[in-house]
Amino acid sequence: MNIDFVYGTTRVKPHKFGDWRIEEFEVTENEADFFNLRMRFQGKEDQCILAGKYLRLEQISTGYVVMSNTPMECDSNKIAYEMAHGSVLMAGLGMGMILEAILSKPEVTHVRIIEIEKDIIDYVGSFFKDDPRVEIIHGNILDYQPAKDEFYNYVWLDIWDDINENNEEDFQMLNDRFRDHCKAMNLWSMDLLGIDPEDYYKIAI
Repeated sequence: MNIDFVYGTTRVKPHKFGDWRIEEFEVTENEADFFNLRMRFQGKEDQCILAGKYLRLEQISTGYVVMSNTPMECDSNKIAYEMAHGSVLMAGLGMGMILEAILSKPEVTHVRIIEIEKDIIDYVGSFFKDDPRVEIIHGNILDYQPAKDEFYNYVWLDIWDDINENNEEDFQMLNDRFRDHCKAMNLWSMDLLGIDPEDYYKIAI
């Protein structure tokens, strides 16, 4: 692993592209204290945040923030960084933070990314165009059908904006589709929803 790599790193800069923008924002000490107090009252200590400057990816038409590189969000994705090796399938490119992390590991030989938003592919994907290990496909992972002989050492699926029980139907469908095409698989927020990984096949938490 690159000894200079810091988890949470992303190559992108504040920028507007299509219906999307990446912008810098700051969390003050007072804002962090207030937010963290609320999370503790709700029993969500794992969602606390540190004061500092961060980046977030927002859809302009909806005003919805899809992801950021705050410590809480980094922690919720870190399993992908730890598990990735060999050939990897990812769904969701976002700001490229998880891809950046995975590519910092020399044991990763190939990463296929399925991303539904063409604007995100065009901007964020451009930062990885010179890495021969990276293959980006424009498509929806919910519609993606792996070939009979398609196999990965690790699968990481992160397409959900919210930690929501409504995600469970997608979890089961995608797990059933990819369980025979990988050695291990994780789906973002599955553990945060309290779902027992023993209920699924080939999922490692």
